[in-house]
Amino acid sequence: RGGHIEHATDMSGGIETLAVYNAQNGTNKMFASSDSNLWDASSAGAVGAAEAVTVTNGRWQSLNMGDGTNNWLLMFNGTDKPLYYNGTAWTEVDAASTPALTGVTSTTLIAPMVYQGRLFLIQKETLSVWYLAAGAVGGALTEFDFSTLCKMGGYLMAHAAWTIDGGDGVDDYAAFVTSE
Repeated sequence: RGGHIEHATDMSGGIETLAVYNAQNGTNKMFASSDSNLWDASSAGAVGAAEAVTVTNGRWQSLNMGDGTNNWLLMFNGTDKPLYYNGTAWTEVDAASTPALTGVTSTTLIAPMVYQGRLFLIQKETLSVWYLAAGAVGGALTEFDFSTLCKMGGYLMAHAAWTIDGGDGVDDYAAFVTSE
């Protein structure tokens, strides 16, 4: 079907990412990112001032996850500090923020995935996956190194939860994809 309509306007630069925060009360917010800014694009019309966060790479990977206290929009791009949004405020996440990510440099993390209640993250351009305790969005990350399993080398590109029924009932697996 031809045609289009503008929703949110007055954002400088090309928009690379749209990410949605889904609140528990059903109130959602949509954010748009360029290579230099992040805007609240929830309402139609001019967006106003950019959010007060650091953005140098507009290509974010995101998901929503709760930790029992807050529902969070978690955004990772492997360049900037991860961004966490709790419905009212943004946190640029590092080893000293609240919540914090410790054990690895947070600016190297990409591809958030929730599997078995745990947050998993790929360390870009490596064969390392890092994960948190079940139900946590911050804390000490634990590394799982795939280098001994990947005989052709390369780096991890993606991962996903995969649910299949092999004949004995439904099973949940984690699938990991490398460059090789």
